[in-house]
Amino acid sequence: MQHRRFSWVLPIVFCVFSIGTMLVGQRAEALQIAEEEDAYELSLTFFGQAEVGVRDQGGSADLDYGFQVSKARIKGEAAWEDVGSLKIQVGGASGTVVLKDALARLSIADPIHFRVGRYKTPISAEYDLSSTDLIMVDRALLRGLIPGRRIGGDVRVKLGDDEDGPLAFTGQVGMFNPANRTFSDPQGQFLTARALLELGFGLDIHASYGQVIFEENDVGGDPQGRRPEPFNQTADVALMYDEGRINAHAEALAVFDAVDTDETPLAFYSHFGYRIGAKEAINVEPLIGYDYLTGHETNVPTGQTPVRTYEETHRMTVGANIYWLDSNLVSTFNYRLETRGDLGHAAYLQLQAVL
Repeated sequence: MQHRRFSWVLPIVFCVFSIGTMLVGQRAEALQIAEEEDAYELSLTFFGQAEVGVRDQGGSADLDYGFQVSKARIKGEAAWEDVGSLKIQVGGASGTVVLKDALARLSIADPIHFRVGRYKTPISAEYDLSSTDLIMVDRALLRGLIPGRRIGGDVRVKLGDDEDGPLAFTGQVGMFNPANRTFSDPQGQFLTARALLELGFGLDIHASYGQVIFEENDVGGDPQGRRPEPFNQTADVALMYDEGRINAHAEALAVFDAVDTDETPLAFYSHFGYRIGAKEAINVEPLIGYDYLTGHETNVPTGQTPVRTYEETHRMTVGANIYWLDSNLVSTFNYRLETRGDLGHAAYLQLQAVL
C-alpha cells in the first residue's frame, strides 16, 4: 500500500482555529428564579462541535478531507429543590435535528431517585459521559455494541457522598423499550442493572449488565423485517480516574448471544490524558488512547445480508486538548491510526464551545 501525505492545509487551519478560539467564548450561568427561597432553577445550555479533518482509509480508497459540524445541541432544564427536574435536549449534525433526551427525575426521599423518559441506557461508562466531557474527537468503538438512547425508566439508590466520607455507592435498575418497539410488538424489554463505586480519591469502579426479557420473537429475527437489536445480553466493566491533572479510563465490554454470529463480540477502550498549566490559565492536555474490537464470522444463510458484521479493528489515537476557558472552549487535535482490513490514517481538528 502506498502512503499518501496529508494536505499541507491542515496545519495552517489548526493555527487559525487555535488563534481564533482565544478571541471568542463566554460562559452563560444558569438563570435563578425565586433566588431568595432557592425553590427552583431554570438553565439553558448551548453546545457545539465543528471539525476539519483529513482521512486516508487505506487500500484503493481516495483521500477524504473537509469540514463538518459533528454536534450542535440545545439543552433546557428545570430543577426543583428536593423534588426533581425536567430535561429536554435536541441536537443535530450537519443539518439533521433530532430529539436527544426528554426525561423527568423525581426524588421522593433520599437516597431513592426515579427517572422516566428518553435517555441513554446505563450500560457503557464511556457512552454515559456527556459529549462535553470526552477528551477524544470520536467515541469508543464499543459504542456499536450497545443500545443508545431508549424510552424507559429506572430507579437509582445512592449511599454516601463527599460530605459523609471517602466512599459512595450508586445502584441502578431500569427497563427500556428495544429499538422501534411499540406497545403491540412482542419484542420484550431491555433490562439493565448498574453499580458504581466511588472511592473518594478520583477512582471509580463501574459494572453493568443488560438483557432482553419477555420477548416472544428471537431478538435476531424480527418478523416485520425491521432492524433487530445487535445484542441480547451485554456486560461491561470500567475503571475511571479523574483527579486534578490526570484523566484515565479503561473499559471492557462483551456481548453474549449476539446477532449474526455464534461467537462473543468483545470491545476494549482506554485513554490517558495529563493537563499542563495553572488554574485560571490556558491548559494543554496531551493524550493517548487505544480501541479494540474483535472480529467474527457471521452465521447468516447464504444470500442473506447480515444485520451487522464484526470486523477486527485496532485504533491508536494521539493528540492534545487546549482549554482556553476552562472546559467551555476547547481545541482538540487527534491523529489516528486504524486497522480495519487496510491500515488507515486520520487527522482531525475540533473546536468545542459550551455556553
